[in-house]
Amino acid sequence: MVDSFDNSIAKKIGENLRRIIVSRKLTQREAADVVGINYRVMQKYINAEIVMRVEPFLNLVEKLDVSPSELLPENKANKSDMLIYDEMYEQNDTSMEAIGYRLRTARMARGLSLKTVSQMAGIALGTVRNCELAIGQISISSLLRVAIAIEVPYIFLIGLSEKEEKHRIIRYNIDIK
Repeated sequence: MVDSFDNSIAKKIGENLRRIIVSRKLTQREAADVVGINYRVMQKYINAEIVMRVEPFLNLVEKLDVSPSELLPENKANKSDMLIYDEMYEQNDTSMEAIGYRLRTARMARGLSLKTVSQMAGIALGTVRNCELAIGQISISSLLRVAIAIEVPYIFLIGLSEKEEKHRIIRYNIDIK
């Protein structure tokens, strides 16, 4: 079920994706070729017609060499928490298995059950469980819902530390000058 939260996330990703493509003087078709997806799928992402899953999102981030924060809405997580996560965990593994492991670790550290997280996030229990077990795919908006529910920075769940996030943004800014 797509709701207003999913729509707002899809719209924000689409707006930011359009801005990045334009700033790089690419057409939507060229951007789709760079990312390795069908042109019509790229259009649907840009026009917020579909809710992006995590794996295509991470592929887009990698192939366009952008930071997740350049595509997603502002992260409301406490910055001091991010420093703690930077020190506690090895980041930069964006596989679904690693995302599931970080989700489970953060959920358990907060003493929350799967049921509680699913209720707090407003998503199905099976979606949270499957994400933890790296079964199937989860939408980026569902992952953001979980990050908000368990009060962790979304870049922690995705697999980028704040240091890596800053490095990507700085590198991108240098490259376009």
